Amino acid sequence: MRAVHVIAGLDAQDGGPSFTLPELWNHLGAAGVEVRALTTRDSRRPPPETNGGFHLQTFPRGFPAPLRRAAGFAAALRAEGGAADVIHNHGCWLAPNWAAGGIARRLNKPLVISPLGHLDAWSLARHPWRKRVLRALAEERNWRAAKAWIAKSESEAAAIRARRLPGLVRVIPNGVDPAHYATPFDAAPLLERHPALRDRRVLLFLSRLHPKKGLAILLAAWRSLAARFPDWTLLVVGDLDSEYAREMMSGARDLTAARRVVFAGKLEGRMKDAAFGAARLFILPSVSENFGQAVLEALASGLPCIVSRACPWGEIETRECGWWVLPEATALRRALEGAMSAPPKSLAAMGARGRAWALSEFGWPGIARRLADLYREICA
Repeated sequence: MRAVHVIAGLDAQDGGPSFTLPELWNHLGAAGVEVRALTTRDSRRPPPETNGGFHLQTFPRGFPAPLRRAAGFAAALRAEGGAADVIHNHGCWLAPNWAAGGIARRLNKPLVISPLGHLDAWSLARHPWRKRVLRALAEERNWRAAKAWIAKSESEAAAIRARRLPGLVRVIPNGVDPAHYATPFDAAPLLERHPALRDRRVLLFLSRLHPKKGLAILLAAWRSLAARFPDWTLLVVGDLDSEYAREMMSGARDLTAARRVVFAGKLEGRMKDAAFGAARLFILPSVSENFGQAVLEALASGLPCIVSRACPWGEIETRECGWWVLPEATALRRALEGAMSAPPKSLAAMGARGRAWALSEFGWPGIARRLADLYREICA
């Protein structure tokens, strides 16, 4: 079976899909699906590297760049689509997404859509007039042609069903590679780069630095607690090359000077693992989230998690491996107080429960098999 996957961008600033989709594509190969992927990229940057488990074509963006238009993209997609069994579109609102739906309709190929949170209420409320126009011009026809929708969580599935769109709706989450988390991560590389973290208990925030991720709420709660917990330091991991990131750093300048907050920038590979290895607690107070890959990675790393109720991770509470709270400063402050006051053994036990859950239910091989089975179902 051959599946053509389309996503508007795989740059790191595009968020979680730039990391999770290559992992999914690799494991789909083992599940009997040949993946042919197409995306666009900033013309000033080289194509992303792949490890050979799938075929990837990237196209430099032209004008207008914000819509991710790229010369040759549609022609290549038509050529790939002719030999495909299914076309899988990731995301909405951008030129590659419109091309995926339009070509699937013209070629009469089954269309699968992963909206990546773009149909959630928070996302639809941003630039609403522009999205209404785009929906009328292109998106609505593609949505109504979809044979299946892939939600990353039950809450995202509910958001899709609320639009009363045709097609199957299946919850197939992201995954992790259990082998990668077989042993604890070494914190030494991170501590060498950021000696201010030595001999500290680390509270880790790791995410794309974007207003919806709740960093401003976290910094407000942290400012009121920092003096009470002098042995804890907040580590913020995420790309600092944005106006929002610079605003956050400027507002926390005094906390940074006092070694109570460390902005580490974007970390990848061994350095990202080292951040999980150095942490004792993970936090993500997003105001909107269709999944939250960083939460899954933190759980797999054995960290208790504080996650907002805007994230689909309510089982964190029922499985006693963290706190699930409202995305506002007061609730966040109470959860932080309880977590940082807990005995280290209690936090370690919570982390162990979360790790067992993550590795048993969210392994990539099983996730890929579920998606491959869905492809076969809609093709049949």
